[in-house]
Formats: sequence, structure tokens, C-alpha cells
Amino acid sequence: MLTATLALVVAAGAPTPAPSGADELAPREAPVSPGARPADEPALPPVTPSLAQPDAPIQLAFVGDVMFGRYVGGRLQPIPASPRLLTGARGPLTAADLAIANLETPIVEAPPRRGPRERRRFVGRAAHVALLAAAGIDAVSLANNHADDMDDAGAAATVAILARHGVTALGAAVATPPAVRVETLAASGWRLAIVAVTTVRNRSQRAGALELPYLAPADLATVAAPVIARARQDHHRVIVLVHWGAEGRHHPAPWQRQAAHALVDAGADLVIGSHPHVLQPIERYRDGVIAYSLGNFVFDNRAPRQSRTAVLTIGLTPGEPCAAVGVTPMALGPGYRPRPAGRADARLVRAALGTVAPCAR
Repeated sequence: MLTATLALVVAAGAPTPAPSGADELAPREAPVSPGARPADEPALPPVTPSLAQPDAPIQLAFVGDVMFGRYVGGRLQPIPASPRLLTGARGPLTAADLAIANLETPIVEAPPRRGPRERRRFVGRAAHVALLAAAGIDAVSLANNHADDMDDAGAAATVAILARHGVTALGAAVATPPAVRVETLAASGWRLAIVAVTTVRNRSQRAGALELPYLAPADLATVAAPVIARARQDHHRVIVLVHWGAEGRHHPAPWQRQAAHALVDAGADLVIGSHPHVLQPIERYRDGVIAYSLGNFVFDNRAPRQSRTAVLTIGLTPGEPCAAVGVTPMALGPGYRPRPAGRADARLVRAALGTVAPCAR
């Protein structure tokens, strides 16, 4: 939980190209050059001399996909907003100075009991957000394929309800481009640049609708790299939150590894992934940390491999580019509640995430 005021500042990013029709399983055949930027991209601005180093280290916590209910056969099947829903994860979340989740559920004041018949339409209500805040979640990414499940009205309501409960929205759909942009979290003397994007969407961009920060897989590094490079000039660290990959797969695709490395080459310190609903390995590349998927955190699926999850903690130290990495194994229990994993599940969680290489120096 934050020990200092959390401020959000939005900076301009790169224009978002029109969706190419590609999905996460079929990226266009285009090589990604690490750190590449278009030939007409202006030179990077000089480092801001007034950016003082923070006085103390900061600890960040990240968790995976959070959903609070879906429509099944036209009827809403919510996850109960029990006061106990997130108490099992409160310890590692409140121990962090800043905790971030992927909120894969639009939040509205009064979800209709009857709605779309398709199972992939999600919705939650304000009581769920209150539980996130009480558990220590400070900010959530909305850059995912369910952000527009309740249309523009639901997207706008989500941001407003989050703000009312003191939770910062990142990567929200916008009325005015650029959708792919830098958002600054200022906490405990640190300026953290957040770039939240999704390479997966359920519906095409509609004329006049709010624009999701969507990038086709083949465009991810090309478009995001210059945004990251500019953010690097006036932030202590740069964090990319990316919704990507194929559901149910335990390892990232080659294109994801290539893109993640390019994002680190461009200046990202952390690349935190979501969408597969299962855990994938954590990798240290140069001084960057890449978590390809943190799986589910709250979700209406308790199949064994989809119920294993974790709280990823990242320790940042002033003047030290290499971050410390910690993992608290968790598992979804009754009521879809995350709780500390038992010995067997903890062993499987650590095996899925792999061993993170130590800092080189």
C-alpha cells in the first residue's frame, strides 16, 4: 500500500495505428529490430537534469487478471463481493509501496441482470472495486480485450468508480489520441512511467468510440519503443503493462520474446504481461525483468493450472538499474479467492515461473 500520495500524469505518446486485423496467434511477418524507431523519429531529448534520485528504495507488487462476473446464457453470474474475497492476498499487497493488477472487468453502478448471451462479456460493480482498494491495490491496467464489454458508457464508468475508491486507472480507452501513451505514477519520491497496451481485442474499433491502446503484435515494439525511449528521459523507471499472447499456453511465443527484448532495449525496466490465464516464466534480460504472464488473480475458473498464481514483487533501489525479484505463490480457493499456496501448489507455481537470474554485478 502506498506510503505517499499517488499522482497520475498523462504524457503524449505515439499515434496508434489502425488495427491490422492480426491477432495474438497470427502476427504479420515483420522482423522487430531491438530498440528500433521509424527513420523520421526525432532524436531523443536530453535527460532532464532536474530529475533527482529518490531517497529510498521502493517495492512494487504485480498480480494477474482480475474479473468479477460474466454473462452466461444472457444471465449475469457474478463473483460474490465477499469481504473475504481478497483478504488472503492482503499481506504481500499492502507490504508493497505500490500494487498493480490487470482489471479485466468493466465496472458499472448497476450491471443489468440480463445481457449478452456470449460468455466473454464481463462486468463488475463498485463493491468489487472497494475490495481491491481495501486489499492494497493502488492502480489497475484497463488495456485489455474486455475493456469495452459494456461499451463506452461502461468504460467511462469504470474510470470514475475506480477514482472514487482511490484506485488509479492505467491504459483506459480515450476519446482523443494517442491511445498508446505514457502515464506517470509518482510515489515515494519515484517517477514511474507506465505504458499500458493490449495486442488482443474482442471487437474492432468503432467509428466515434473511445480508442483502446491496441497494437497488433507486429506493431508492438515498433510503436511502443519510441514512447518508452522518450519516457526514459524524465522518469526513474519505465514499466510496460502488456495484454498479449495465447490463452492456456505455458510459454510465450517467439514473437513475444522478441518484442519484450526490444522493449527493454528501448528503455523499459519491467515488462509485465497478462491474458494467457496461466503462469509463464519470468526472465531477466539485461537489467530488465520480463514477466510474460502472471495468470489469474481473481477469476471464475478453478481448474488447477488456472488457479495457480502469484504476487510478483519488484524491489527498486536508487541508482541501481538491476531490480530485485520476489514471488509469493498463491492459489485460488473457494469463492475464487486468492490465498497463500500450499506446499504442492507453491512448488508448481515456482516451477512455472522458473528461476530468475541474479543481477550480473
